[in-house]
Amino acid sequence: MSSENEAERPCRDGHRLVMGMSIDDLMTLDPAEGYERTVSEILGNVYERLVRLDRDDPSRIKPEAAESWSISPDGLRFWFRLRPNLKFSSGNSVTADDVAWSFKRAVTFAKGPAEILQELGLTPENVGEKAVAEDERTFRLTLDTAFAPSFVLNCLTSNAASIVDRKAIEQACGADADAPAFGNGWLKGNTAGSGPFAVSDWRPGQPVVLTRNKYSRQPTSLAVIEYRHIPDGSTQLDLLLEGRIDVARSLDFRQLEIARESGVCRVSGAPKGAILFISLNQLHPLLSKPQVIRAFKHLVDYENMQQQWLEGSGRVHQGFLPLGMLGDEDKNRFAYDPEKARHLLEEAGLADGFKISMDVHHFPTVMGVASIFQKSLALVGVELTLLPDTGKSVLGKFRGRKHDLYCGRWGTDYWDPNSNAKAFLKNTDNDSEKEAGILAWRNGWFAPELSRMADDALTISDPHLRAERYRLLQDEVASTGPYIFIYQQVEYVATRDWFTALSVGPTFGSNYLFDTADA
Repeated sequence: MSSENEAERPCRDGHRLVMGMSIDDLMTLDPAEGYERTVSEILGNVYERLVRLDRDDPSRIKPEAAESWSISPDGLRFWFRLRPNLKFSSGNSVTADDVAWSFKRAVTFAKGPAEILQELGLTPENVGEKAVAEDERTFRLTLDTAFAPSFVLNCLTSNAASIVDRKAIEQACGADADAPAFGNGWLKGNTAGSGPFAVSDWRPGQPVVLTRNKYSRQPTSLAVIEYRHIPDGSTQLDLLLEGRIDVARSLDFRQLEIARESGVCRVSGAPKGAILFISLNQLHPLLSKPQVIRAFKHLVDYENMQQQWLEGSGRVHQGFLPLGMLGDEDKNRFAYDPEKARHLLEEAGLADGFKISMDVHHFPTVMGVASIFQKSLALVGVELTLLPDTGKSVLGKFRGRKHDLYCGRWGTDYWDPNSNAKAFLKNTDNDSEKEAGILAWRNGWFAPELSRMADDALTISDPHLRAERYRLLQDEVASTGPYIFIYQQVEYVATRDWFTALSVGPTFGSNYLFDTADA
């Protein structure tokens, strides 16, 4: 590890990269446990999966650890052929047994990421029979349902499908490498992947240092990457302009403009799979009225929001699927029209207005959007009280269905339309708390026919027909659902002009820190 003086000096020959961003969400480095933004980015650069997203065209899947794959005629078996001579950062060879054990580990450990593999029908009881090594380089995945191949492959790009070095875990953890711990105590602070980097040093509350994996097939000009916890955008900008960091990750649109005009920085950005939305609790007697739902959709001043708050963080987007995902649409379904909203409220018998509250994440952009919406509602006699709080508090209330309105962001769990369709509309039991993780349940919205259509979409093998099904679902949800889709997040990155290798992808796990070159 470099000395303190070296850590303070970014190297302009591409040797060391220092990034400033908020990393206080980092609690674990275990790919079977971590879900949050920072860990997803780190895992995407430390671990390989069988396949990964094409960063430049995320509707496509590219081989990663697997050089090829094939599917049985009935769609129930997938075979993946590993690239030859793959090695983990330990120097151990990557084998199909490592892949099978990694799947077993994730599913049996059963933390948040396991839900994605569970959607493929894998359980702790059957994963040993369904995720198997046929030989040293051939991994076979067996399903009970002939899902759309695009759905299966997209699930396999997630953190949960990261390939972990079984021998290294067994050597480091002994008996704890087996169930139920599966080496989690060690993997919380260490990594064991075959990606271009490995974490060489991290403790909670400290910077994260990544070093190049000398065995990796992925070329990179960077030897060391350091993530420093610098949450404030102004501080990041100052350090960037002074040359004390190389990358700033949390600048607002004004700060980005200063970086652009500095002559020593460049700014780039790409859309992410995160959607800001407002939702109406359908257990509320007034908010469940169809006229009220439609009236509220016409009380969003999209142009004002874009100009005042969304520049530098997102773009107006009125659908539950982010742009770049199968079935996406760049369609403006509702226009700002207070007069039309007023007539709809009159039809609902609410011409005199009413009082309501909205729980809001205490982020500047979200608060700005909420305040503009509040002013629009006031034009038609609806008195909206904003209840800003921490994400933990707001989400706790939202998950318990104790809100009137809710304003917050939803990030896709994996790059497939089912991830968002499931969240926004699939609710099979509106009374049972077993659906508490679903946004439709949290808002008390029960649409069984749309849920059935979403389930059917999982088995449509033709990608064009599958995309058309999701476009139809978006139209239906936008028209009748209790959601107002506001914008899609755009992630902007400001870098010193010597550095060009940070490639921002549609997910945080596809923010690659290496010079991508496919073998």
